[in-house]
Amino acid sequence: ATFLLDIPSVECLASNTGVTCGMLACMNGDSETVDQMRTKKEGSLDFNAQDQDGNTCLTYACDFGYIDIAHTVLEGVNLESLYFDAVRIGQVSVVKFLLEDCNKDINLVDDDMRSALILASKEGKEDIVKLLFDRDIATEELFQKVRVNLQDRDGKSALMFACEGGHIGIARMLLG
Repeated sequence: ATFLLDIPSVECLASNTGVTCGMLACMNGDSETVDQMRTKKEGSLDFNAQDQDGNTCLTYACDFGYIDIAHTVLEGVNLESLYFDAVRIGQVSVVKFLLEDCNKDINLVDDDMRSALILASKEGKEDIVKLLFDRDIATEELFQKVRVNLQDRDGKSALMFACEGGHIGIARMLLG
């Protein structure tokens, strides 16, 4: 498929479901095509493009376990912004990749002083909260433990957001 990149008139347009050529290359583990799309054909690997389900090239690379491709896709990307976006929309494989393979701080906070735990609790992303707690249990490092009582700029904690949003399962995890 990489030979198609040499033809000037070939466009990597999305299918009717929004899946691009770059996404197909990422989900199939085709690192050669991903590398060439990244370097050879300007704009052919649009990191921000999403299919109809909100998946990106990075989502597919992480979902299918192609960590080397995920790193290629991430070249030049703001990882902090990506981390918080992945938490908000519930992309578990991307959050896990960023925590484990890119060593993102589990207690990193955004401009509103909201950590991943606070954001996931606010948005009702139970799978993300579970991932954060599973990672917490697995680490011996004190600085990598999830700060459950952290409060945002307005003084709200993850538990407060979970309760406000009616996210009972998350509230139980936070209290457990």
